[in-house]
Amino acid sequence: LLVYWLLSYLQTKMGDKFGIEPGAEMMAAVEIAEERDIPLALVDRDINVTVARLWSKMSFWEKLKFVGALVAGVAGIGGREMTEEEMDELVEGDMVETLIEEFRDFSPRGAEALIDERDAYIAANLVGLREANKKVVAVVGAGHRAGIEEYLSAPETLPDVEALEETGGGRRFSLFKVVGYVVSIFVILMFVLLFMAGADDAFLAQLAFYWFVVN
Repeated sequence: LLVYWLLSYLQTKMGDKFGIEPGAEMMAAVEIAEERDIPLALVDRDINVTVARLWSKMSFWEKLKFVGALVAGVAGIGGREMTEEEMDELVEGDMVETLIEEFRDFSPRGAEALIDERDAYIAANLVGLREANKKVVAVVGAGHRAGIEEYLSAPETLPDVEALEETGGGRRFSLFKVVGYVVSIFVILMFVLLFMAGADDAFLAQLAFYWFVVN
């Protein structure tokens, strides 16, 4: 929930600064499709699935860095304000690719969930429309264009779309989760043993309260 809110807030903040409504290019595509009575296909992955997979894929340290960077962005800490001219330059040349590679170095698993998987998901849906003999005009973010084009030119390399919709993220083992489960089981067992030993209800309630506050 925190990551979802921070991402949304940063997008809105940037939109307010440069007078651009987040998602305006998508809304423009929707409006044109409606005006010309053209069927509309929403081909991107559900944002809830993307954020869930983002969180489950990242390591503990990646999560710390990622949330720290988002909080710093919201608070305006670090870096400098980007001008509108510089923003316009981002969609030209190789600047977008450079930023993506920087993000990939910062959080490899985060980039996989936010960029690579969505490239594959969008491309798979576009391939499906193409195979259904549809003429398609796709409106996508600049950061996704290269990856989608690569998949469209070689659709046989597309991964299983159903796997990209799973919210487990593929991280089957996490040491931090194991430690968390062990500690939780120990605490529950402690409460059970204290209850069986005849501990006072007020004392047990106090312990439960402290455990709740700590967590």
